[in-house]
Amino acid sequence: MHDEKTIVTLKQLFDGMIEIRESEEGYQMRAVGFTPKPTPWFDYEIDGANIVLRG
Repeated sequence: MHDEKTIVTLKQLFDGMIEIRESEEGYQMRAVGFTPKPTPWFDYEIDGANIVLRG
């Protein structure tokens, strides 16, 4: 992962971003900065060259 200073610098360059994390249930992603509030976390998996949202 990146240090906090790097993350703050990168956030200033873009209108929004996709955050990803690993949880006990698997991998999750959400969109931040495109709307007033972040989206909820969505479960996803990688299937070859595809990203598959679950649920």
